[in-house]
Amino acid sequence: MSETTPTTSPILDKLVFSFYLPSFIGAFALALLFPVLPIYAEGFTLSLVYIGFILAADGLGLLIGDIPAGALLNRIDRKNVMLFGIVLVALCIALLFWIQNIALLLLVRVVTGIGMAFLNISRYSYIREQSQNQNRGKSIATLGGVVRIGSFAGPAIGGLLAASFGLRVPFIFAAAMMLIGFVFILLFVSKKPSNVLSTARATNTFDSPLAAFTNLAKTLRGNRHILLGPPGFGQLFAQMIRHGRNIVIPLYGSQVLGLEVESVGYIMSIASGIDMSLFIPAGIIMDRFGRKFAIVPSFIIQGFSMILVGFSTGFGSLLFATCLMGFGNGISSGTMMTIGADLAPEDFKGKGQGEFLGAWRFLGDAGQTGAPIVVGFVAQAVTLNLAAFVIAAVGFGSAYIFAKHVPETLKKKQT
Repeated sequence: MSETTPTTSPILDKLVFSFYLPSFIGAFALALLFPVLPIYAEGFTLSLVYIGFILAADGLGLLIGDIPAGALLNRIDRKNVMLFGIVLVALCIALLFWIQNIALLLLVRVVTGIGMAFLNISRYSYIREQSQNQNRGKSIATLGGVVRIGSFAGPAIGGLLAASFGLRVPFIFAAAMMLIGFVFILLFVSKKPSNVLSTARATNTFDSPLAAFTNLAKTLRGNRHILLGPPGFGQLFAQMIRHGRNIVIPLYGSQVLGLEVESVGYIMSIASGIDMSLFIPAGIIMDRFGRKFAIVPSFIIQGFSMILVGFSTGFGSLLFATCLMGFGNGISSGTMMTIGADLAPEDFKGKGQGEFLGAWRFLGDAGQTGAPIVVGFVAQAVTLNLAAFVIAAVGFGSAYIFAKHVPETLKKKQT
């Protein structure tokens, strides 16, 4: 009976150790560094512009790695791409413990982002293939929820480690956690080739480098109305406010309000707790009512919350603004990945999907990269308060684009 039950539970059982648990561990490891990195960067320079570049450097690495990683999935098994990415990230995080030179710091941060690109795209491709349009919101929101749960305790523990043992110790701890995730992938992810790779092996028709580049160009050209149109810009702005909060809140709490690093960690962890609790409602909203029903309210709330950050006067008011922002982000768990998966091409027989997903991630990662740079320049030129207001405007812009200019991508079942 259990072998013929048409539910998604076998997939979920399979994914727990091979996919969701490593994602949880990786998110926890990276979240350890949320309250630490901005303050760590202050040890290299007092310029908010340079701090912004240090914090944005991994985003630059993501931009460099996204599209090549997507194209590589047509040629190399996803498991190998995942393993390479997670090892590279762990190594780069560990190196931060010893680095004393700002140029080397920037280089290591860029390479960290390249490793994250390989990890993210291979993971994104896998979950996309395991879901259909009508249940994709729940599937990807679950991934978003797992990542948020992993992020919940990370900032508080990272802040405590930094306060108790020194600002650099969390890097070693985070690198060790990433390697635990590596072990789970190594042991539990099967070497199952993607459709394109399987076909290539069967027919001995691997793309040459020139053919791979041609296919990439064809994919980008054929989908430019998406990537360079409202969906792409909406995604870029959405990721700017999502990642801008991880820059504005620690710096505002530290520099403007004079809070200790552990206090900033507590604030971010409490907000993450609210954020992580909403991935199930987010998935239900996306699959029952539509993707836009989750996206538009989310970024209106996040924009309003960022304005409140700029008016915060102490621990309590910053905590309230950050928690409201966590609520707003929580109800859009997985939305950008879901929209991208909905829009990915279906007529390339597998070819083009990796390239499209890589390009879609590129746009989101461009927003992630741009956020700290915008914060750094505006804060240096004027104040951190104004930087918060600029990031808030970006959030409102994302809500407007999705509300007015992006069609609904949920395909409701015909009755």
